[in-house]
Amino acid sequence: MQARLLSVLAMAMVLFPLTSHAANFTGVALPGMGQTLTITEDTQFLIDSAANWGGGTIIVGSGLHVDFLNTGALQGSGNIQINGGNFNFQSNGFVSGVYNVTNSDWGTANFQNNGSIQAKLNLNTYGAATNFQNNGSFSGTLNVLDQYDKTYLKNNGQISAAALNLTANGAMGNIQFINNGSINNTVSSNATNSGGEITFDNTLGTADLAELGVAALGASHGVDSSFLMLYNKNVTADELWIYGQLQDANFLLAGIDKTFTNPSGGSNQVIFNNVPEPSTLLLLGPGLVGLVGFRRRFRK
Repeated sequence: MQARLLSVLAMAMVLFPLTSHAANFTGVALPGMGQTLTITEDTQFLIDSAANWGGGTIIVGSGLHVDFLNTGALQGSGNIQINGGNFNFQSNGFVSGVYNVTNSDWGTANFQNNGSIQAKLNLNTYGAATNFQNNGSFSGTLNVLDQYDKTYLKNNGQISAAALNLTANGAMGNIQFINNGSINNTVSSNATNSGGEITFDNTLGTADLAELGVAALGASHGVDSSFLMLYNKNVTADELWIYGQLQDANFLLAGIDKTFTNPSGGSNQVIFNNVPEPSTLLLLGPGLVGLVGFRRRFRK
């Protein structure tokens, strides 16, 4: 067991290089209900077996760096409060339970799943940057609230029987979701308010949604709320709800551009744009390169 721990720790140091005098913790250090662990130096958590997070809070202050590597089975519930620091979470194992992340004061939060997540994740961003990338399987609930700055979501793996709830608030609220993998039997709810923006880029992936709901409401500082989906006849929805009204989703299968405006008034828009197939883009690529080269030679 000791040899295994040393081996995993060595791998973790490669994945997450830390500065000297860093603190190292295992699962037993995770705070229990009502407890708070305040990080005061660059820190690394290593979970290489079954561990239960008892509901407590980890606080990461400004300028501090925390790396959290899970190669085992993390369960329970926990809170992560990032106050201007940097938090990196990577899971190569299994995650279940409920986890709340609050990222503020120009903090950075990076989450990467290479294993399996069957959990409820609540990601809240206020004046900071949050990134979530799924390379494995996700079948839980992902609640995302971006109040200011940007939340970047990317799926390279499989999302199945899940709930994706995205909310962007304010003129600086911005959520970008890029799906390069597959999404199946999933409910996706998207809301932009007071100038918020959500972009769902599904040009390279496939999405078979049980339900897709979208609303874009209000403006702030001259910026209208908006929702944009880019797709390539690779998105289906058993139920499509726009501004609370059930819509015919057959235009998705046909690959038709479609724009919905708020029936209550205003200039907010929900836009679906069909883009060329990836193979078509590849064919266009050499021609575009040739045109650029010609232009450069002409300028000489």
